[in-house]
Amino acid sequence: MNEETMLQQRGRSWRRLQDLTAKAGHSFRKLDDAELDEFVRLYRQASADLAFLTTRSSNESVVQYLNAVVGQAYSQLYREPYRPWGQKVNDGLCVAAETVRRRAWAFALAFGIFLAAIFTSAGLLAYSDDYRDFYIPQDPGMQASFEAWKSGDMDPRTGGEGVMATAFYASNNPRVSIITNAVSLVSFGVITAVLLWANGTMMGALSYEMVGVGRLDHLLTWVAPHGVTEIGGIFMAGAGGFVLAAALIAPGRRSRGQALKIAGKDAFVFAMLSVIMTLLAAPVEGFFSFDPRVPDWLKLVFAGATLAGWLAFFIWFGRGRPSIEGAEQPAR
Repeated sequence: MNEETMLQQRGRSWRRLQDLTAKAGHSFRKLDDAELDEFVRLYRQASADLAFLTTRSSNESVVQYLNAVVGQAYSQLYREPYRPWGQKVNDGLCVAAETVRRRAWAFALAFGIFLAAIFTSAGLLAYSDDYRDFYIPQDPGMQASFEAWKSGDMDPRTGGEGVMATAFYASNNPRVSIITNAVSLVSFGVITAVLLWANGTMMGALSYEMVGVGRLDHLLTWVAPHGVTEIGGIFMAGAGGFVLAAALIAPGRRSRGQALKIAGKDAFVFAMLSVIMTLLAAPVEGFFSFDPRVPDWLKLVFAGATLAGWLAFFIWFGRGRPSIEGAEQPAR
């Protein structure tokens, strides 16, 4: 078959393939069975025609046109199946929950460092006043904050103050989470551990001071509503950092580059979880946790429900799925 004969006989088929590709749009579900069979047949034929014309035709415009038609049909044929927005969100949540379950050791490590720091600072302060200057902040602003907690005298926030506080928490806390995650790569996890330890020692020192004035229950009640989500988000950030550090320190049978490529996907999931969780905690901290008009029992109920919800999500959500996008593959 020469070029002129091919153009006469095949031109209509190429245009038909172009029309079917446009009709399919995001999904082949828009084509009926007959049209789908026709699409596959025309695609194979056009691909063969393109190979023929590429080597034998001097008509560059025809070759470019057919290449575009075949390329569009190829993209349609091998594109990822269209998923509704709700399905994408559900899949993302499944990936997040599965990643946390699979990398639970990293979350446990972050939680353990934070908890150890709390008990260490509180224990050393109880043992000797010599540690007071080390653990109790000397900054006037932090000392004023400690004294406000110890007195329990907190005025209700106005609506404007709540908005400003929420905006501050929503900008500051995610930034801290991202830093906690990112610095692990350059420090083999050491700086991430130090940041978690520093936050834990601060909480331990404040807890010790509150025990001294008999108001530890007040601290826990007022921190818990937002703290379950916010501190949990910090643990997520730390966990992501430790996942990266582990890939650097112990890549196993992979090269460090390959290990980091795999770990980076999970670290990204942890980073996104930390940002989302700290953002969710911001309005709770700005409007609810520190409002003296909200009864303590309601704050505790809210904190308990929040904790139960997160535990249920991370333990059970997405179980039973045949595969999870981004899961770590065994080394070969």
